[in-house]
Amino acid sequence: MTEEEGIVGLSVKERARLVELEQVKAGRQTLVAAAARLGISERQAKRIWKRYRKGGARGLVHLGRGRASNRSYPEAVKRESLELYRARLEGFGPTLAAEKLAEAELRVSHETLRRWLIGEGLWKRERRRGPHRRWRPRKEHFGELVQMDGSFHDWLERGDKPCLIDMVDDATSRMEGRFFEQETTEGAMRVLWRWIEQYGIPRALYTDHKNLYVTARQPTAQEQLAGEPALTSFGRACHRLGIEIIPAASPQAKGRIERRHGVLQDRLVKELRLRGIKDLGSANDLLRDEFLGSINGKFSEESASSVDFHRPVPRGCGCRTYSSSSSFAACRTTGPSAGRGGGTRSAARHVTCPGPGRKCRRGAGWTAAERSCAMASVWSSTSCPSVRGSRQPEPWPPSRRRLGAGHRRTITPGDGRSPTPTRPRNNSDSIV
Repeated sequence: MTEEEGIVGLSVKERARLVELEQVKAGRQTLVAAAARLGISERQAKRIWKRYRKGGARGLVHLGRGRASNRSYPEAVKRESLELYRARLEGFGPTLAAEKLAEAELRVSHETLRRWLIGEGLWKRERRRGPHRRWRPRKEHFGELVQMDGSFHDWLERGDKPCLIDMVDDATSRMEGRFFEQETTEGAMRVLWRWIEQYGIPRALYTDHKNLYVTARQPTAQEQLAGEPALTSFGRACHRLGIEIIPAASPQAKGRIERRHGVLQDRLVKELRLRGIKDLGSANDLLRDEFLGSINGKFSEESASSVDFHRPVPRGCGCRTYSSSSSFAACRTTGPSAGRGGGTRSAARHVTCPGPGRKCRRGAGWTAAERSCAMASVWSSTSCPSVRGSRQPEPWPPSRRRLGAGHRRTITPGDGRSPTPTRPRNNSDSIV
């Protein structure tokens, strides 16, 4: 219907005003009573009454209907924004797309862009999630609790799914992360040491129940004698540093880092796509040099307390010497002692210390923290600048006891030497 046929389109509010003003015109109520029923002032009612008496129902129609807003964007801006979105930002959400358009000198509100994209069929409304049951309040201090996890995703859009191991502080949402092929002990220790380099040693880590962080095995006899719980290599390093590992009961319990993974799987993947990055090395360079700083600046916040719960790296720790190196510090040993040649001997690994101009004291007890790139640290009263690992344990010294029934002799033909006694075949202290 058109206005020429005698029908005027009115909104719900305008129809309510028409009904009340018709009652005033008929003398059934006063203008003051109509203003009270409409919830407007008497002055506003007089202005509306004047327009109604002059133009009838058409006088109640808003005068701006059908006209473009004075604050609307020019048509050229809308056209350029949609063209750039189709060319480079396909699949980007309205908020992230608006930030990328701003970098191209096209400043558009994300809600306006959302309406444009929906109108063009380039974006669909997402169903709102139901209300959350209960939110756990943030910790009050920076470094009091740091969530740590790995996220497998097609980050580089090449078919495989490398792992992003990252840490997010519970109080401030500040994060640190690095790409690896798999979620390994080496990767976790590299990320942890990167965090320690920047902020210090946190009080606790909030992880999941993966055997990288915690273990369900029973303590060994050596651990029971030392009064230590059963620990993984990563857990043993954290134990030496005084970091408590708290395993979460469910992924939702550490929702802060899980939600951050959702943000990164959206923003970081698209940033890598825009820059044409297809290898982990370049992706890690982007993380370290630009992206992490941008994310921390955008999503981090101030903690409730100004007290920092991070602790500095203790003096005498060999890791402090190489704190600028992106190295790997993971305790592999289970309480070794220095052996002959200035090395350490343990049940699983023999570590030698060839530090230039230094010698490791024989018999001193320490825990070796091995590093990749032919570097490691020895956490004891004597720190060593460099440690190299060897898969072969130190040979067991020849026995001087008399041979019993359980022993046998081994003779190498032609060497002219006396037979050397060997350890029993089934002995609890034999080297594996």
